[in-house]
Amino acid sequence: MAKNKIQRRSLYHKYLGERVAYLREKAGYTQTELQNAVNFSTNSGTISRIESGKIGITLEKVDVMSEILCVEPETLSYPSKLTPEEIHFVNELFCIMKHKDKAKNLDAVKTLLSEDFNRIKK
Repeated sequence: MAKNKIQRRSLYHKYLGERVAYLREKAGYTQTELQNAVNFSTNSGTISRIESGKIGITLEKVDVMSEILCVEPETLSYPSKLTPEEIHFVNELFCIMKHKDKAKNLDAVKTLLSEDFNRIKK
């Protein structure tokens, strides 16, 4: 595998791990509780290895984990470094966009994007 591809994968795992740790703690789960809820094998330390950026997870596990942590899958799988505030912002944005009254939420999305995106970029 090319060096660039390995470096990108390592960064992705690191950022994914940071998001999982933040969201797990915010949801009040221990690593063991989340590991059992996602149905990883017991005593494997999988969540610890994910949070430390040593391994990634499959898209199927992203779906399961995001449901348990009450976030959109994209919040976990978006491949860039996000701060806790940005994680919250992205999750709220996805929730608004998926709401059945999308047309009514367009102004809310525009407001979020114009205000928060500028703040995030600073």
